[in-house]
Amino acid sequence: MMLSRLACILIRVYAPQVAAAQSAAVRHGRRRQPRRGGPVPRPALVRVILAAAGAGLGATTAVTITAGTLSQLTAPGGLATFAGNLTGMAGT
Repeated sequence: MMLSRLACILIRVYAPQVAAAQSAAVRHGRRRQPRRGGPVPRPALVRVILAAAGAGLGATTAVTITAGTLSQLTAPGGLATFAGNLTGMAGT
């Protein structure tokens, strides 16, 4: 409800200014340039980048898992420390 009221207020305030600017441009002989389309989607490039990011995350996780020893995991707080190491490495 408030959003529609805000939209109505903005239209009342800015619509005359926009119309005046457009009519001034037409009077002075300036034409608006047609807009160019967006870039062409490249799904293959996205898949390659996603695969590289996944491989990097997998390698980081593998290094972290293999660096932990059984004695570290069985120590008091070892599992929490391992989880902290794993989340820290995944976030970097």
